[in-house]
Amino acid sequence: MSLLTADKVSVAFGKKIIFDEASFAIQPGDKIGLIGPNGSGKTTLLRLVAGEREPDEGDLAFARGIRAGYLPQDILELPQGTLVDSVRASVGDKSHIPPLLASLEDDLRGADEAEASEIAQRIADLHDELDAFEERYGRHRTEEILAGLGFSEATWDRPVSELSGGWKMRAALAGLLLLEPDLLLLDEPTN
Repeated sequence: MSLLTADKVSVAFGKKIIFDEASFAIQPGDKIGLIGPNGSGKTTLLRLVAGEREPDEGDLAFARGIRAGYLPQDILELPQGTLVDSVRASVGDKSHIPPLLASLEDDLRGADEAEASEIAQRIADLHDELDAFEERYGRHRTEEILAGLGFSEATWDRPVSELSGGWKMRAALAGLLLLEPDLLLLDEPTN
């Protein structure tokens, strides 16, 4: 099963044709490198695969549930806060869950037996979701990734704004690795 199949994809900028009915497939485990001169369409292709751009013609079909993580050539801005907080911000947050739990717990107090069973199950599911979120995206996992990318423990609680450009790029990569994308797209040889 292909992660992605491109069928007769065409892209042009004005009169300059970048791709003309290009077809390809990306399989699980593939490691692909794009080589070519500036302006040949490498970034355009990555943006297509990342879902940031649509082809002029043709189709891109992703396998169900596939997530692509894209690290562009230039990082414009990272979420503010400490390095760990900035990396964890890449996965979103769970702030919607506590108010929902509080509301369900209020509903539980006035529910009849049938409703109470259903509400209790929804509460249990939300607690499972919180636990899974912490397990998968918690601080410990973030710190493992940061250490693997060469960040010292002393940097974890420093403001991300103090990092140099190269270290900010690594922080952005850490955020992508935390997301565990099925397709990891790196748009620069140094990435």
